[in-house]
Amino acid sequence: MRVRWAVGVFVGLGVAGLWACGGGGDGGGTTGPPTQPPGAGTVTGRVTNLAGAGIPGIIVHLRQLGAAADAKPTQTTNAQGSYTFTQVAAGDYRVFIELPDTFSADGRPTEDTVAVQAGATATAATFQLRLKTGTVAGVVTDTGNVLLPNRTVVLRRSGTTDSATATTASSGSYSFGNVTVGQYTVSVRLQCGEQAGAVSLTVPDQQTATANIQVTTRGPGFLLSCEVQPIFSRSCGIAGCHSGGSSAEPPEKPMDLSTAANTRANTINVKSAQQPTIDRIKPFFADSASSYLVCKIIPNCVLRVLSRMPLTGTLLTTAQIDTIRTWIAQGAKDAP
Repeated sequence: MRVRWAVGVFVGLGVAGLWACGGGGDGGGTTGPPTQPPGAGTVTGRVTNLAGAGIPGIIVHLRQLGAAADAKPTQTTNAQGSYTFTQVAAGDYRVFIELPDTFSADGRPTEDTVAVQAGATATAATFQLRLKTGTVAGVVTDTGNVLLPNRTVVLRRSGTTDSATATTASSGSYSFGNVTVGQYTVSVRLQCGEQAGAVSLTVPDQQTATANIQVTTRGPGFLLSCEVQPIFSRSCGIAGCHSGGSSAEPPEKPMDLSTAANTRANTINVKSAQQPTIDRIKPFFADSASSYLVCKIIPNCVLRVLSRMPLTGTLLTTAQIDTIRTWIAQGAKDAP
């Protein structure tokens, strides 16, 4: 199994590190001993993961024993997981944290009691939390239940742009490990002409969420949107020809070939302006006498009025002409 993380997103911390919780501490970033008024002290501490790395964005409360309200505004741990309360009146206090949905204390303490003395710093116990993570796994198949290897699967956290990718193995299977609990969508990057929906799921703590995806693959043959339109877009839209403006060679103007929808509307079963008895493209008929577009692009055609196309730039290669003619002979189909 090959897993590729999205560039610039999963640096250092992986999926779990990115999707845990963000924000820097509004009270944990000070350095050096703070200046205290007479009779006041300082309370500091840290919140870390089980490996000892600081967890940012955790809200910390300081409340005098027996009081119903906080003694100081809440502090938020900084990038190192540290927090600091300054100018705290001498006395006994509870220090406790708000436990985010994505973390678990697993029975470890989430509060401590400290005695604040004038001019001194009281350090609360370090609170250790475990990031709640699970696994996402599944299989990618086609509508005939044929396993699809080497397909890119995208895992995206709902409501964000955070994503990760994995590649299906020869068995069509994929998995994402160490995924922070929450709501996600799983999708497959489709090849031209394919269809498939995204799967929404909830990743539970220390469990596996399954997302099997079925892809409607394309049938045999060429499709306008996939094989033919790129030729028109590259070769027929240059210098303003057939790009939505006026054509360089009247009286075929305007014949917009800039998109698959425009190509279909302007060519298939549409009479040529230069040869009004011939359709520009007649599905299943790839000869120059039936589909005038063929006459305009092949080297020699006695029915052609004015120049061979494209008028500017490089003429179409034999392979490109064969692709267009094969597409017409197959029925001039568009992508589903």
